[in-house]
Amino acid sequence: MDRFLETIIQYVFAFMLQSVLFIYGIHLLSEQKINLRYLSIALAITMTTTYFAREMLTYGTHTMISIIILIILCVWLFKIPAQKAVKHTLLLTIFMFLFEGLILLVFTLLGIPEDFLSSVSGKIAAGIISNVMLAITLLVIRFIKKRPKRQR
Repeated sequence: MDRFLETIIQYVFAFMLQSVLFIYGIHLLSEQKINLRYLSIALAITMTTTYFAREMLTYGTHTMISIIILIILCVWLFKIPAQKAVKHTLLLTIFMFLFEGLILLVFTLLGIPEDFLSSVSGKIAAGIISNVMLAITLLVIRFIKKRPKRQR
């Protein structure tokens, strides 16, 4: 039962939140409005692909698969130009890598054991924290983009 609960928490708070943030971030950076009709389709596809890619593939490979799927969805469903979709997806991925690296550094400096970091609970904690960091970053970007041009 614990494994099932951990999987549900990981799916909702890591994969779903990250999918929402990536799709929102790409729209924000591309200055495109989100088409709510396609949002649920894109979220279902990205969450499912991310979950299965992480479960079945090695680290790095699952990241590439997730990036490719996200780019295809942004171009196909949301009609975002391919160049913008690729550029913004890679930028958001770099942000996530930086945030996850920072979290790992902080956990290590705090003396949190490696057993916890490699466990599902540790991955969930790191995933939630990095998603919160990405959300804050996107809110800052949104605030900067919404300011009048003469204040920038």
